[in-house]
Amino acid sequence: MMDIDRIFCEPKFSKDEYISKYGDGYSNLYLLRKDIWWCRGIDPSTKTKISNDAGAPFAAFLLIRILFNYIVHLSGTDYQNYIRKYLPTDLSAKEAEILNRLRNALEHLSYNLVWTPDIKKGEKGKIIYFAVTEENTESLMEMIDEQENEETWIVNIDQLHQAIESSINILYKDVIKNDQLSKDILALAGAHSMHVVEKKILLDTVKSRSKSHNI
Repeated sequence: MMDIDRIFCEPKFSKDEYISKYGDGYSNLYLLRKDIWWCRGIDPSTKTKISNDAGAPFAAFLLIRILFNYIVHLSGTDYQNYIRKYLPTDLSAKEAEILNRLRNALEHLSYNLVWTPDIKKGEKGKIIYFAVTEENTESLMEMIDEQENEETWIVNIDQLHQAIESSINILYKDVIKNDQLSKDILALAGAHSMHVVEKKILLDTVKSRSKSHNI
């Protein structure tokens, strides 16, 4: 049975701790958040770097995109509203738009780091090239070059990750205070989650679900 704390369990807890607290099976949100830390070469429990050679930053970047899609879906809003409501307040309207275009490029353009306006959809704007960095920068994203018909933006993967993690915690607080939002998230999470479980437990769950659908 899903519950809100189980869905939003923080990735700092080990899988053994998760099972001890909630029982068999992990929430998709928990697994995604945990895997992103590992892909960044960082232990999610201690937030310490495993080694300088550890990690797969571009894989982490793609998982962050999936995490962003998933959490927006759970929140019941759209990307623009989620960015405005839950991401850092110091993001300008321009930066929020660029962030959404980065998500769009990763999702619809074969993981390409280039956004081009879709003329058929009436989109306008310059071609945007993206680069990703793990180096310390002052901002989440920054335009580093601008030409007549194109722009180049650099995105800090650490700050992007931290911003989305922070947004999840803010959403969790909203869910706790909003019964309807809580019910909606429980329904969404329960409807399409595939939890990592033992085969026997999964088969028992499927049998139980089939019986409940019989008239």
